[in-house]
Amino acid sequence: MTFDSFGYEAEEHYHNPEDDEDLSKWYFFRNFKMILYEYKKQFNVETEIEDMVPGPQKAKMKAIDVFSAIIKYFKKLLLDKAQKSYINLSENDILWVITVPGIWDLKAKQFMRESAIQAGIPSDQLILALEPEAASLYCRKMPIFVEEKQDGDKTISQLPIGSKYIVLDQGGGTIDITVHEVMPEGNLKEIHQACGGVWGSNSINKEFNHFLCQVFGDDVMSTFQTNHPSDFFEIMNEFERKKISYTGERGRERIKFSYLVAYYKQVKEVDITETLKATQFKDTVQFDRDKASLKTELFKSFYDEPVAFIVDYLRDLLDKTSINTEDNPIKTILAVGGFSKSKVLIDKIKSSFPDLAIVVPADADLAVLKGAIIYAFEPESVTCRVSQYTYGVPNFTPYDARVHKDRRISRIGPQRKPMVDDSFDKHIEIGQILEIGQFQQEHEYYPTTEEHKSIVLDFYASEEKNPKFTDEENCYCLGMLHFDITRQARIFVKLNASGTELVAVARVDGENQEIQGYFSLI
Repeated sequence: MTFDSFGYEAEEHYHNPEDDEDLSKWYFFRNFKMILYEYKKQFNVETEIEDMVPGPQKAKMKAIDVFSAIIKYFKKLLLDKAQKSYINLSENDILWVITVPGIWDLKAKQFMRESAIQAGIPSDQLILALEPEAASLYCRKMPIFVEEKQDGDKTISQLPIGSKYIVLDQGGGTIDITVHEVMPEGNLKEIHQACGGVWGSNSINKEFNHFLCQVFGDDVMSTFQTNHPSDFFEIMNEFERKKISYTGERGRERIKFSYLVAYYKQVKEVDITETLKATQFKDTVQFDRDKASLKTELFKSFYDEPVAFIVDYLRDLLDKTSINTEDNPIKTILAVGGFSKSKVLIDKIKSSFPDLAIVVPADADLAVLKGAIIYAFEPESVTCRVSQYTYGVPNFTPYDARVHKDRRISRIGPQRKPMVDDSFDKHIEIGQILEIGQFQQEHEYYPTTEEHKSIVLDFYASEEKNPKFTDEENCYCLGMLHFDITRQARIFVKLNASGTELVAVARVDGENQEIQGYFSLI
């Protein structure tokens, strides 16, 4: 299997192949990053993703091979450019930084690390940076406020120490939302765990796709995409350009529909203008040959649902008195990412929160990239984070007939005491503030047999603060935590979840030396 191209070059090759080229022999993947968020509980190293090449059966490839190929492409691109620029740079000189959404869980983060390792990046030369944090670090150094001085003059200033602000990282697939506070010396403190959802700018494309299906029909659109992929690509590219530049100031937006109008007449034997008269769009859409003119209220409706989700989520966050306090309220929303260029979205946020300063940096779409470089040099700039989940492992707890009447009982130890297994032994609680570098309290565990020279613990996450058992609805198994030991003895385990990745260490009873644990989450 060989890698051909990426980005616009790949789309151009796919949608405009050579005349004699058989696309069924190729794989073409698009928007595949979302699988790490949408299928996080079921995701593993064997997970496959479907390609977009039309055919009777969808071809599949392991997701880790797809991600790894992309990382390898960028790695080669950088090294080639360095060589052409006569920069004496070897692979050993590079610290690689991969940015990941703040709402990704530990499983997705480990997947990205394993993908990078498969692409030839050594694990000790790789760090992961959270995208909202990276953007925040970059904007922290940017003068973004107009401040009036005592003499009446005005100056552009940075965020002052003690100020709280929301980072709204608006990408194509996901929306990442975090809350930061500026600490002394300009460091950052996370005061609310990363949250958000799948309301990025791609969701507007989905609304437009839904509109096309309503006008032309699901059957026509399905066969059109399969038989004329390059024409469908042109329509979506046309919409993408309109979407980015749309301000709502014009009365209508014109979109070229390429061959779709003629194709509809060929398949249905009726002109689309006649069909349109019987639809809800008869007064908002006009066709003129291969072009359609959409009234601005219809075009704006493509934004309504994702924008409403974002605004409602921000409102819920600002209603939390634990972070938006009276003595030090949140005064700023910092909007970064490509979707923050949307005037429709920013205007809606401004009108919904008139008392807040809505700041969009000039290079908002590059804030994550530039901030990731800063994070690589200044990882200590983030002083604490907030746990996204409650983390723990299954353990035994003494049987209590009043509480455990429906639970499975095991008899443990020489005295055969009745115990209940699968009890959730909590190490870290959702919403808990985690100081950078700080380990949590130790928990003790026992090997189940004398032959064990290693201990393997199932590792669980929950969205509840105090889950009782690991089989509860909101609990799911992230993977396994391994410790290699030299003798059968109880061990004391402690976790550090303050970094972008989880760290676990243990010590064997009677020994002082700590053992590094390793996670197998995918």
